[in-house]
Amino acid sequence: MKWEEYISEIELIEKQNNDEYDLYTVVANVIKERKSFKDISLRFVGKRRRTQGAKEKVLWGLRGFPDFVIFDKQYEPIEKSIDKSLIYGIIEAKVVGQPILESNDDKLQFVGHLLWFDKVIYTNGFEWRFYRNTWKVSEEKINEKQTLSYEKYCKASKNIAEEKAINEYLKEFNISELQFESFVLCKKVNGVRKWDNKEWKRLKKYLNRYSF
Repeated sequence: MKWEEYISEIELIEKQNNDEYDLYTVVANVIKERKSFKDISLRFVGKRRRTQGAKEKVLWGLRGFPDFVIFDKQYEPIEKSIDKSLIYGIIEAKVVGQPILESNDDKLQFVGHLLWFDKVIYTNGFEWRFYRNTWKVSEEKINEKQTLSYEKYCKASKNIAEEKAINEYLKEFNISELQFESFVLCKKVNGVRKWDNKEWKRLKKYLNRYSF
């Protein structure tokens, strides 16, 4: 995807149908064109169904399925046990131009994704962020919370106490502590929107060398 095409697509999405689902194709195209992503599998999992199987549970990030999961091409879902060794991270897309990680729901979802998948790529079209989990956490605790959250989801439970307990746990993690790589492709200067081709080139270079 060329720079001019990217700008056109993002602006058309914003003008005609500003829904995060419309951003998915653009995100997938940008990712799949990069060198580091030639040997991985990018799969949309945002519409997975409720099942009790391990192959569904492994894709649940404490507070929901992500939009995309980055798999090794050798990955195959296992019905009776969870194996994350060939899952390299996830991608979460949001409405074009929507402030990144400002809403409480987005923050809780993000923390859940990062704790479970370790790497999160986050974008609203105007900005791309790359996070890696540096929190010191107990794997046993994460597994416990993830199991509780997923079982609640599968049962469509109305247990407010359980939901509150999960949310309170996620709130223990301070997002502002995390370092991340940021690429701001579009911003407003004195009220005028400015697209930055240098940031686009920097983003492509970073993705070409992205390590899993």
